[in-house]
Amino acid sequence: MTKPTSTSDAAAPLDLVPAMVRAIQAISRATDEASLFAASIESLSSFGYDAFYLSRFCDDERSDLEIVGVWDRGGAPAIPAGTRMSASAYPGLEKIARGQPLLYEDSATDPRIHETTRRLMVDKLSIRSMALFPLMHGEELLGALSANYHAPHVHTPEELQLLEVVAQLTAVALLGIRSRAEIANKVRLVQALYRAGDALSAIPEEAALLERAAELLVSEAGYVISWIGLVDPARGVLAARGGVGRNYQFNPGLSYPLDRTEFAVVDAFHQSKPVVYRDLRARAEVEGWGKAAESTGLRAGVYVPLRAGGEALGVMGVGTSRERMTDDEVALIASFGGQLAAAVLRARRDRALTEQLAQLEQAYERQARLLDVVRELSTPVIPVHDGVLVLPLVGTIDSSRSAQIMDALLGAVERAQASVILIDVTGVPMVDTSVADHLLRAVRAAGLLGARAVLVGITPSVAQILVQLGVDLSGVVTRGNLQAGIAYALGLRGLQIRPLAAGRAAAAARPRPEGAR
Repeated sequence: MTKPTSTSDAAAPLDLVPAMVRAIQAISRATDEASLFAASIESLSSFGYDAFYLSRFCDDERSDLEIVGVWDRGGAPAIPAGTRMSASAYPGLEKIARGQPLLYEDSATDPRIHETTRRLMVDKLSIRSMALFPLMHGEELLGALSANYHAPHVHTPEELQLLEVVAQLTAVALLGIRSRAEIANKVRLVQALYRAGDALSAIPEEAALLERAAELLVSEAGYVISWIGLVDPARGVLAARGGVGRNYQFNPGLSYPLDRTEFAVVDAFHQSKPVVYRDLRARAEVEGWGKAAESTGLRAGVYVPLRAGGEALGVMGVGTSRERMTDDEVALIASFGGQLAAAVLRARRDRALTEQLAQLEQAYERQARLLDVVRELSTPVIPVHDGVLVLPLVGTIDSSRSAQIMDALLGAVERAQASVILIDVTGVPMVDTSVADHLLRAVRAAGLLGARAVLVGITPSVAQILVQLGVDLSGVVTRGNLQAGIAYALGLRGLQIRPLAAGRAAAAARPRPEGAR
């Protein structure tokens, strides 16, 4: 078998120590995956590789990988950065899972390579020689670093040592970048959800509350899409009440029957805990909203059942463009969902209380109007002749009714320009010092308006009680009954009451003018 050759075979021997120091310095300065990939390439640049690939697992199940960095000397790589692929489709990945690198000096002739993999490597990726190193954290495989040549190549011991060091450093840095990113995301999310919860506490109305919550989950918390649905018991559905997303048009008429558990939101509603989807976009394709999911850049997502006061209210969902959601992140979203559910319940109770208060106010107003009518009927002021009024009193007289009597009396005197008002106390069952005081006040008030007040209906028993109480009625005109009072009032105006027959006889006795018949 002919020995593979490469232009790198003629390179001068590598001084490993300085190269390792440079690798440590470059990789330790990396702050994200892009700068880490650049640092890894820089650390291995002395070997003249034709292509590099840096990949990592997208999830804890290690089922999919994402190419986070790719460089090809020939120009645009066949597989661009950001590409995701199944772990089973990545050439040689299963062979490095235990921490050992995989080396191909010539993939075109190496008998270990399956023909399908050979065509992928040689024909599509132009890889003839490959050094595939695992990125390990303990016994956990995080990803892979692939250094490739477009021509056959024999890897030198120095090259393999440096590749191993760079792979180890890259694994540590990748884990640190991911941890820092998760911590930073957690801090940012805590702060964002705190601001969002504070904003929701100031919104009293349910519809505005839900719309604002959906907005804040995107604008503050940084999710690419949010959706909130509440139960409509009358229709038996989970009805859309709020939703926001990048390049996403919320449909307020959307609803899901509560018995259709094949839909993710309905399934989550019937759960007692958050339901996380590693690939929510795939679920969206099945449910018929795949285009909306794609337009937002959706990857992972979670649905949180909204419960408060022992009542299942609905579901809140959020989606992210990241490939995974940590347990801490899911817990924070669930906590915010609890806040939202409590706010919805508060808004509903406040609305019910407001409606009850409005009903009570309406009932009170009706009662007040009815009482006004009753008061008016209980203190009628009746004109019996020009300038003569009668105020019949029925029932007990207290301070409140005394004020009402005073208002009715003075108002009637002023309107009718009355000179006499008869206050009939025949219907007052009990007259004591307090009642007598109220009556005397009314008499004096009428006198101030130029009207003479006459108390009528003072029975002998009432008169005896007033004497025993020492009530001074001097100066107050009294009459035993209403008829006597009316006669007195008419007499003050030069009038008198006579029988109709006597009146006709008197008229007939008057002399007639001459010519009259």
